[in-house]
Amino acid sequence: MTVPGDADVAAVLRWINAERGMAYVLGERYPVGTEGAWRVENPADAELVLKFEPGPRDPGPLPAVLETLQRLGARGYPVPRYVTIGVHPREPVGRYALQEKLPGDEAPRIDDPLLDQILALNDLQAGMGLPETVPPGGWRHHILQPILEDATGPAAVKNTDIRRYSSETAALLESLRAYVRVHAGAPMATGDVVHFDFGKDHVWTEIVPDPHARGRVSPGKITGIIDLEGLVTGDRVFDLVTMLFYNHGPAYREGPARRMWERVLVLAAPETVGIYLAHITHRQLGGCVRWHTAESTRRFLHTTAVTWEQFGTHTGYRLKGWP
Repeated sequence: MTVPGDADVAAVLRWINAERGMAYVLGERYPVGTEGAWRVENPADAELVLKFEPGPRDPGPLPAVLETLQRLGARGYPVPRYVTIGVHPREPVGRYALQEKLPGDEAPRIDDPLLDQILALNDLQAGMGLPETVPPGGWRHHILQPILEDATGPAAVKNTDIRRYSSETAALLESLRAYVRVHAGAPMATGDVVHFDFGKDHVWTEIVPDPHARGRVSPGKITGIIDLEGLVTGDRVFDLVTMLFYNHGPAYREGPARRMWERVLVLAAPETVGIYLAHITHRQLGGCVRWHTAESTRRFLHTTAVTWEQFGTHTGYRLKGWP
């Protein structure tokens, strides 16, 4: 994972200023996220967000992503307005995207009113994918291949790291692989827009006083969904499963999570939901064993066990051999 530094991003912004005849001023890096996002001030006093991905020498899927976002926006999906996208042709070479900052802030939690909005937005993603954003090899390959890869490439390296980390992580990997092999032919939608990293931190809302608890705030109307540059064409159920995986707590489990499980199991076969859960587990597990602390990895394994237990409760399917 390559994260650009302030000097690199400053060079990109100088290029954008020269190309557009503007005088944007670089601010601090946002603390959330790993792809690299910086605050930018512009002459009109509106706050912008600059993202830079070092390495690529062409715009890649960005034009198709923006076309998709325009189509979603026309349906009422709250997406940010992009000022410009392109490729910085000098060192550091890479793709950039400059967009307006959405109003509001990260949702403080997922409650039932917010879940109603999330599910409505997820419905808008149905059938809105473009061929240009289909992952290489297709959606099914994109989901299954990282878990099963044993030859060469980043996925094989990640699987080796998972096996070497501990007997517990090695057992989890083998359990995920066994589940995926058995259910690899499960039906999957392939034409929806998929955020692919749809956590609470990507849901921006109005922040309003909680009517039931003095001094506490609640999420209001969704003002936007952020970090959509990595969207792909596939199955929108994947985003709901992602939200289930990353959100926990008694209040969430008793209300919104139960409703979310009900929705995903209406939209997709239980075997399919399990495959998506396996992919998300595998992706996060690889990150933990390579970049996170031992305590963070321990917490992740606990969260994983809880999530798969919930999956078993709702579907009857279990991971064999773990925990």
